[in-house]
Amino acid sequence: MKNNMLRYNNDCLYLVKKTIYESGENNTAFYKAIDNRTKRIVGIKEIVAPDKRSAEEYKKEINMLIKLEKYSRNIPVLYDYYTSGNA
Repeated sequence: MKNNMLRYNNDCLYLVKKTIYESGENNTAFYKAIDNRTKRIVGIKEIVAPDKRSAEEYKKEINMLIKLEKYSRNIPVLYDYYTSGNA
């Protein structure tokens, strides 16, 4: 993160307002941010997959979240996700 800005695929910028948590143990972080395109407050979960197997597990988590969101208003809506490297 540079100057409280997150950039993904060089086209989506988010201004981080607050770091909710950062965990070096499992390479994750969660931020409260503002989407510069829509000016909407969003939550960003950042995950660094140490290997291809972990990346596949994270993709399964994303797909499960998408399937479950229609069943409950308590499940966050996934608007977008990004991968980089070998993920």
